[in-house]
Amino acid sequence: MAKKQVSAAEYNFDTIIIGSGPAGSTAAELLAHGGQRVAIVEAERLGGECLNYGCVPTKSMLAAAHLFRSVKNQKAITNAGLLKLRINKLVSLAENNISKTGANELGAEFKKLGITVLEGRAYFLDNRYIDVGGEKYSAHNFIIATGGEVAIPNIPGLDGLDYLTYKNFLTKIKEKAPRSVTIIGGGAVGCEYAQVLSATGAKVNIVECAERLVSDQEPEASEALQKNFEKIGVKVYLRARVVAAHPSSTGNLKEVELICPKDGQIELKTDSIMVAAGKKMRDGGDGLGNAGIHCESGLIKTNSHCQTEQSHIYAIGDTTGPYRLTSTAIQQASIAAFNILRPVKKNLASVDHAVTPSCIFTFPEVAKVGESTVSLKKRGIKFISSYVKLSEVTRSKLEDDLDGFVKLWADPSSKIILGACLVGPSSSEQISSLALAVRLKATAHQLADLTQVFPTWSEAISLAASEL
Repeated sequence: MAKKQVSAAEYNFDTIIIGSGPAGSTAAELLAHGGQRVAIVEAERLGGECLNYGCVPTKSMLAAAHLFRSVKNQKAITNAGLLKLRINKLVSLAENNISKTGANELGAEFKKLGITVLEGRAYFLDNRYIDVGGEKYSAHNFIIATGGEVAIPNIPGLDGLDYLTYKNFLTKIKEKAPRSVTIIGGGAVGCEYAQVLSATGAKVNIVECAERLVSDQEPEASEALQKNFEKIGVKVYLRARVVAAHPSSTGNLKEVELICPKDGQIELKTDSIMVAAGKKMRDGGDGLGNAGIHCESGLIKTNSHCQTEQSHIYAIGDTTGPYRLTSTAIQQASIAAFNILRPVKKNLASVDHAVTPSCIFTFPEVAKVGESTVSLKKRGIKFISSYVKLSEVTRSKLEDDLDGFVKLWADPSSKIILGACLVGPSSSEQISSLALAVRLKATAHQLADLTQVFPTWSEAISLAASEL
């Protein structure tokens, strides 16, 4: 007997979204505006990790730390010796900003748009039904936006210690400000927290297994960050492997044992250990197999339209990788919502990761767009590049800030801009214009011909373009 087709109206909702982070909440609002009956499932706090534990609190603390260092460096007009950044004040600032952007704000917006919030963890019963807290719900479409969680490396002794992560940072730091911290991981998260903690006066070590910090960025960017850390007293151990962690035999300190080619075997005594070794997809218990969805290398497999093997079930954000960025998650949410609302499933919208910019909010900021020069070389793709130091523009003389550069790379024949890397003040703001240049396939001549405001850091972009 043929299986009865269920009309969309017979489902509880048109679309159920699992996860209320930036990806899930963006999709929910777009679909609600499109006239759909929408439900969003959240197991923890509305807003997900970005608003409650990640981007918002981290960038709040970094902004304060950057302001503190900027003022402290103005020795001609300040008494630097009297300045001190208190960790408890940083935590209060972050918590205040979370309250403005997290659960309270989202809850009110969802209510206004008629979006139903289902509290609990979703479990797929099949590809049309989920269970949330013992209640059964159905939908015509689903969007999985459950995000990721902290990846904890398998280090002997670590699980027996009380360690920091970005998720518990505010709670644990509020209890006791550490005098020293060893951060396991030299990616974006590790470098950002290193600068926050260093600004409060803590002695900071970064232990990174790769050959350089933020290894997904341009080599020159990694070098610039390394030099900055040396300047502010942060010790960096590269190509280092942590072999054990345990309580110290003296006092309340912890010990981290590591091996690195440069220094051999080292024991670091530290007040606190912070794990910043990346993220992973959340563990099982979600019934994906029941829905006919499979994972590869810990990630949900999707096509360029954000669809899983089941075309009515979409997956977006950190669950799909490899670009674990809020900006990427929001872009995917827009694509998924557009494709769901599209009445005819032809010519569906696709995600273009090549034009998604990224930024590390360190001091100086590091921003990038386009395929990296390292990746282009590996793929045998020819390119030309230019490199201009920020010290070449007038703004650097006015602010006495000489650190940083603009690097551009382009096709050698057409001179079409393929990518860019910015290191310096306001790089996070300037990178959007270069993302537009990459997207529109602008040439170096067009970019060089663009009039920049004087005196600004962006003048270095025109200089770099003129050298291509």
